[in-house]
Amino acid sequence: MNLTTAKKILAAFVLALLLLAGVAAISFHRTMRMTADAQWVDHSYEVMTVIEKLVKTVSYNAVSHRGFLITNDEAFLAKHPQTILERNAAMEELRSLVADSPAQRQRLTELAAGIAEREQLAKNHVELRRREGFEAVQKNVASGRGERMLERIYTVAAEMTAHERTLLNERVDQSEASARATRWAITAASAVAFLLVGGALWRLTRELEKRRKSDAALRKSEARFRALATAISDVVYRMAPDWSEMHQLESREFLTPSTPGNRKWLQEYIHPDDQPQVMAAIQESIRTKSKFQLEHRVLRADGSVGWTISRAVPIQDSKGEIVEWFGAASDVTARKQAQQALMESEEALRNFNSRLAESVVERTKELRSTVQFLENEIAARRRLEGEILKVSEREQTRLGQDLHDDLGQQLTGIAILSQVLLSQLQEESHPAAKDAEQISRSLTESISTTRNLAKSFYPVELERGGLILALQDLALRTQLLSRVHCTVNAAADFRFETPTEIHLYRIVQESINNALKHGKATHIQIDCPRENGVSTLTVTDNGNGFKPPEPGEETGMGLHIFQYRAALIGARISVRRGTPDGCVVTCAIPDYFSHA
Repeated sequence: MNLTTAKKILAAFVLALLLLAGVAAISFHRTMRMTADAQWVDHSYEVMTVIEKLVKTVSYNAVSHRGFLITNDEAFLAKHPQTILERNAAMEELRSLVADSPAQRQRLTELAAGIAEREQLAKNHVELRRREGFEAVQKNVASGRGERMLERIYTVAAEMTAHERTLLNERVDQSEASARATRWAITAASAVAFLLVGGALWRLTRELEKRRKSDAALRKSEARFRALATAISDVVYRMAPDWSEMHQLESREFLTPSTPGNRKWLQEYIHPDDQPQVMAAIQESIRTKSKFQLEHRVLRADGSVGWTISRAVPIQDSKGEIVEWFGAASDVTARKQAQQALMESEEALRNFNSRLAESVVERTKELRSTVQFLENEIAARRRLEGEILKVSEREQTRLGQDLHDDLGQQLTGIAILSQVLLSQLQEESHPAAKDAEQISRSLTESISTTRNLAKSFYPVELERGGLILALQDLALRTQLLSRVHCTVNAAADFRFETPTEIHLYRIVQESINNALKHGKATHIQIDCPRENGVSTLTVTDNGNGFKPPEPGEETGMGLHIFQYRAALIGARISVRRGTPDGCVVTCAIPDYFSHA
């Protein structure tokens, strides 16, 4: 392979790496932007919560005043000062939250004026009731002025809430658009990188074919030069039949040249820690009369420690006896140093990914806790959260399709190219054939892993045959990947609408993951009966068991996710310890939810 060709191949690989680095940079930028969008979503939720709190205090004061006007009972006004303080605090908090929005500040000003006017009117009614009695105040109340004030307060509060909800929807749309752009950038860059690597492999294959033809021509020459040509490199040497002495060593500034009959070659050239390994490989080659090949450390001419890959072939006489060994050694120090640098870089990348994953997990816990609280406070937010979960499912579906249709196809194409390269290397009996075979096996395993990941993200069987077929496929993959006995027993009419089946499938998937990861289970059973107007899904394992949380102890994220999915489909879910061990997850769905 000439220098120009090597540079072209190297340039292709470097460009592919740069493209992948660009993909990583884009992904990081998009992630930061999505994080900022999430913070603005939290801000909108906080504004709506404070508005609701402010409206509640106004409503409470209105009811208290009305009760006093009717009954003249001072107990109705007992908590009035406290609610005034709460209202003022909420007003200040809301003023701080909407400081960056001129429209919201104007509405807040109008809202504050309306509340103050309504409070003054109520105070006048109270004084009138105390001085002149019910009949006097009844005429003022009958005019409806107070009710109109309340209605205007409620209207302004509703406008502020609607404005925040509009902003919230816009930010969710921006987040989805950012995710789509990231996915397209990754797909395009990966395709270009694949073409570059494929072109480099094709070029390398052509160069190997040229070398094979060249070697065939060289084999027609005299035996000693033919053996030397197969091992030509930075160092050429000749050894005695039993390797007891070195007859000759010529080096191009890599090792110090040797004098004839050198019996101390082992101590002069081989690193002390590698000498036993080298001698063992030599003795095996002498015994089998086969080629010697080993990668080991050497003492270089400048006194430093280097790496070499040494190859030697036996020269035999007409009787098959070894009369001499001819060999060559290549300086692979730069490659070894590059490998070490690459390993250190990969370790640093793994540490960064670990810290990033911990940060994402921590942030996810905070967001889920906030969503759970807001779900109990505002009924309308449940619908929005349901839409967010649908977006997540769609993104998982897209990711599963991308893994299957894009990355899976690319890996398959590379696997085919590696098989072609392996066949050519094996035909040539090339030393790199074993490495190529290992690469081919690794690619096959990667294709299988990619397909399993795609199915985890996108259960295709839900569309093909419904929930039961998807659960049977999940059980089969669990048995194949984890060597765990997993069975499914289901009623024939255990069917629901597709969104409900997706939630049930995710509950089973999470239960199996918990049983394998935390419970160390060896048997998992999935039961789906339908009796007495209730469809029940049960996942039972024989693992280490489930420890219920103590009173006041915070539950894990798994239980929160179970309960949230169950609430979305109107189901009841429970997690308890099995008998005697293991864990039992039960999800019951009443029949008033429509079946498919």
